[in-house]
Amino acid sequence: MHSAQTPQRLLNSRTKPVSFSRAQMFSEGAEPLEGDSIHVQYLGRLEIAVSGRCTGALYRFSPVKPVQAVDPRDAFHLLEGGLFGIAL
Repeated sequence: MHSAQTPQRLLNSRTKPVSFSRAQMFSEGAEPLEGDSIHVQYLGRLEIAVSGRCTGALYRFSPVKPVQAVDPRDAFHLLEGGLFGIAL
Protein backbone atom coordinates (compact mmCIF):
# COMPACT_ATOMS: atom_id res chain seq x y z
CA MET A 1 0.00 0.00 0.00
CA HIS A 2 0.98 3.63 0.01
CA SER A 3 3.14 4.97 2.79
CA ALA A 4 3.94 8.53 3.69
CA GLN A 5 7.42 7.96 2.25
CA THR A 6 6.32 6.84 -1.22
CA PRO A 7 6.29 10.34 -2.81
CA GLN A 8 9.71 11.08 -1.31
CA ARG A 9 11.23 7.94 -2.81
CA LEU A 10 10.01 9.00 -6.24
CA LEU A 11 11.78 12.33 -6.06
CA ASN A 12 15.34 12.91 -7.15
CA SER A 13 17.10 15.40 -9.40
CA ARG A 14 15.64 13.84 -12.57
CA THR A 15 12.17 12.82 -11.47
CA LYS A 16 9.05 14.60 -10.34
CA PRO A 17 5.83 13.34 -8.78
CA VAL A 18 2.71 13.19 -10.86
CA SER A 19 -0.86 12.29 -10.06
CA PHE A 20 -3.32 10.49 -12.27
CA SER A 21 -6.85 9.52 -11.48
CA ARG A 22 -7.63 5.82 -11.38
CA ALA A 23 -10.19 6.47 -14.13
CA GLN A 24 -7.40 7.67 -16.41
CA MET A 25 -5.27 4.60 -15.64
CA PHE A 26 -7.99 1.98 -15.92
CA SER A 27 -9.79 2.84 -19.11
CA GLU A 28 -9.85 -0.85 -20.05
CA GLY A 29 -10.47 -1.46 -23.70
CA ALA A 30 -9.48 2.08 -24.65
CA GLU A 31 -6.45 2.14 -26.87
CA PRO A 32 -3.88 4.83 -26.05
CA LEU A 33 -3.56 7.61 -28.59
CA GLU A 34 -0.53 7.42 -30.82
CA GLY A 35 2.35 8.98 -28.94
CA ASP A 36 0.37 8.94 -25.68
CA SER A 37 2.91 7.69 -23.12
CA ILE A 38 4.60 8.64 -19.90
CA HIS A 39 8.38 8.60 -19.63
CA VAL A 40 9.19 6.52 -16.57
CA GLN A 41 12.65 6.36 -15.02
CA TYR A 42 13.95 3.23 -13.28
CA LEU A 43 15.72 4.12 -10.03
CA GLY A 44 17.30 0.71 -9.41
CA ARG A 45 20.77 -0.65 -10.11
CA LEU A 46 20.04 -3.93 -11.90
CA GLU A 47 18.57 -4.66 -15.31
CA ILE A 48 14.90 -5.66 -15.08
CA ALA A 49 11.98 -6.45 -17.33
CA VAL A 50 8.45 -5.79 -16.13
CA SER A 51 5.14 -6.63 -17.71
CA GLY A 52 2.49 -3.90 -17.76
CA ARG A 53 -0.40 -4.87 -15.50
CA CYS A 54 -3.06 -3.36 -17.78
CA THR A 55 -1.63 -3.80 -21.28
CA GLY A 56 0.69 -6.77 -20.84
CA ALA A 57 3.45 -4.83 -22.64
CA LEU A 58 7.02 -5.76 -21.68
CA TYR A 59 9.22 -2.88 -20.48
CA ARG A 60 12.98 -3.38 -20.10
CA PHE A 61 14.93 -1.04 -17.83
CA SER A 62 18.63 -0.93 -16.97
CA PRO A 63 21.09 1.55 -15.46
CA VAL A 64 22.29 2.22 -19.02
CA LYS A 65 18.76 2.83 -20.33
CA PRO A 66 16.70 3.82 -17.26
CA VAL A 67 14.03 5.88 -19.07
CA GLN A 68 11.30 4.22 -21.12
CA ALA A 69 8.03 5.39 -22.66
CA VAL A 70 5.27 3.57 -20.78
CA ASP A 71 1.54 3.34 -21.47
CA PRO A 72 -0.22 5.55 -18.88
CA ARG A 73 -2.36 2.62 -17.75
CA ASP A 74 0.78 0.66 -16.84
CA ALA A 75 2.67 3.64 -15.43
CA PHE A 76 0.30 3.96 -12.48
CA HIS A 77 1.27 0.51 -11.19
CA LEU A 78 4.99 0.99 -11.83
CA LEU A 79 5.01 4.25 -9.91
CA GLU A 80 3.35 2.65 -6.87
CA GLY A 81 6.28 0.37 -6.16
CA GLY A 82 8.99 2.93 -5.43
CA LEU A 83 11.48 1.68 -8.05
CA PHE A 84 10.28 4.15 -10.66
CA GLY A 85 9.72 7.88 -11.01
CA ILE A 86 8.52 10.24 -13.72
CA ALA A 87 11.38 11.31 -15.98
CA LEU A 88 11.69 15.00 -16.66
